[in-house]
Amino acid sequence: MDTPHPDESPSATRPPISRYVVGALLAIIALSLFIHLRGLSHDLPAPGADEPYFVLPAARMAWRGDLNPRWFGHPGSTVIYPLAFAYRAREVLFHGAPLFGEASSIAQRFRTDPTSFYEIGRLWVILLSVATIPLLFFVARRAFDDITGLVAALAWALVPLAVSYGSIVRTDAAGACFGLLALWACLIAYDRPATSRFAWAGAAIGLAIASRYFMVTLLPVLGVVWFLAYRRDRDRVSIRALVIGGAAAFAAFAVTTPFFFVDWHAVARSLQAETVGTVTNNQSGWLDNLGFYLGDAIPAAVSWIVPLFALIGLGIAWARRDIRQLLLAGFVGLFVAVISLSSLHWERWIIPVLPLIVLFSASAVVTIARVVARNASSTPARRWTFAGAIVVGAIALTAAPAASLVDFERAQDAPSSRVLMRKWVMTHLPKGSLIATEVKGPELRTAGYRVLDRYDLPTDGTLGDYAAHGYHYLIVNAFVSLRYRIDAHHFPGHARFYQYLRERGDLLAEFGGADGAEGPHLKLYYMSPAILAGGHHPINVAVTSRSNHDQLTRPKPLYPVGEEILGEPRTSPATGGTS
Repeated sequence: MDTPHPDESPSATRPPISRYVVGALLAIIALSLFIHLRGLSHDLPAPGADEPYFVLPAARMAWRGDLNPRWFGHPGSTVIYPLAFAYRAREVLFHGAPLFGEASSIAQRFRTDPTSFYEIGRLWVILLSVATIPLLFFVARRAFDDITGLVAALAWALVPLAVSYGSIVRTDAAGACFGLLALWACLIAYDRPATSRFAWAGAAIGLAIASRYFMVTLLPVLGVVWFLAYRRDRDRVSIRALVIGGAAAFAAFAVTTPFFFVDWHAVARSLQAETVGTVTNNQSGWLDNLGFYLGDAIPAAVSWIVPLFALIGLGIAWARRDIRQLLLAGFVGLFVAVISLSSLHWERWIIPVLPLIVLFSASAVVTIARVVARNASSTPARRWTFAGAIVVGAIALTAAPAASLVDFERAQDAPSSRVLMRKWVMTHLPKGSLIATEVKGPELRTAGYRVLDRYDLPTDGTLGDYAAHGYHYLIVNAFVSLRYRIDAHHFPGHARFYQYLRERGDLLAEFGGADGAEGPHLKLYYMSPAILAGGHHPINVAVTSRSNHDQLTRPKPLYPVGEEILGEPRTSPATGGTS
């Protein structure tokens, strides 16, 4: 049997957490909670572009009494199911809805008060996001020490990317939360490799995978932990522990995402939709994606100082051959390598491992502080030198992210372009008007307008098609239109649609451009039927006349599940449909 390294002792004991450390940790948690809650109602009733993907299926489940979310894109089970239960519980407890079966009052409430549904969803995500702070501390306490954990917790609490995606209804915070829980459980299983601890670690991994598919990269961590524990003590660690850990991961995923194994059509449709890029997100190869995450996404999220210090921390871990720290580093490397396999890349995909990058940078700060403090002449001097070096290092790690966070919060306080556009429409356009709007447009249904939501307008029809169906008011996302016009060689019809609208449409209102409003650059056009009915240059005939691919008579829902809860589908006036 191999001789245990001192760092590998399964019975390693740690001193209890001092009350000062507990107080500091609670203060960081309170700070994080305050920062998150400031954005609770931001932009509502207009949700973030991705929030309906989770809120609509949850609201539909609560309304219909159906446990099948019918959407498995992330899969997002740790967000969708809690929201569905919360929506139904609110209706049962406060509005007299039945416990089982259909509850039509939920659909009626959503149509008149969507804000409360999104606020409930955001509160749940905020809880998960804030929970990452104590979990990061506990991971740090297992792999490093309490001081490192506090520095890492503070630095992580001030990362704007984590705050922004931890304040809207998405699964990024859930993936980070359950990922850290799983890593903490794996480190516990490594220290004390009982079968029950492998089971708990596996269950946490299952919850992480039920949040984000990418978290399947935690399974190799569990396998490596078992292997190292088995090599250290074959008498106490058996293959049974690994099997039970893997079974627990599968069981936790199956319990939280049961219809993944039943509704194969919805699973295939969801995964296909998640892997298809748009004009605003170019497809790239593995090396390009790897370069994006390492050279762009991580530094943009935490500044260049943090990854540079993280490399120092990684070097220290390697020099010490610290198994726990190397396990965490290995997971970061594997995760980044796996998400780079996708043809797409998003800055937010790095969120589940950002806390660990911050953690390694904090470990470098603490190690450097200890080295500096050794040169002091007396014990009190060493303590003060160490404390001063920690403060300086913490400031270095947090200064840039904190400044960015202040800018982000300041922008959140001001009315966004979506809010400004909504107010303008309500002031100037008659209620009941038909309005077609692109992605990230204002929320106008609850203001009394008949709305058609599209990712982009040209895909579903020409300007002639929209006019024939009564949509003379068109809200364009300038970023989407710009990308199509830049790539006119590949999308000539889309580019001509936007170009003609810019040249001949009446620009009624514009927000998010030169006015400096936070949010998407939105433009509201009125496309006069008289102009469309006149003579046109041959190049414009295709976008001004009716087409053969009109998809506006029975428009497909913008969101894959739950859009029926918004009300009657929008149909062509010519067919007698109402909304």
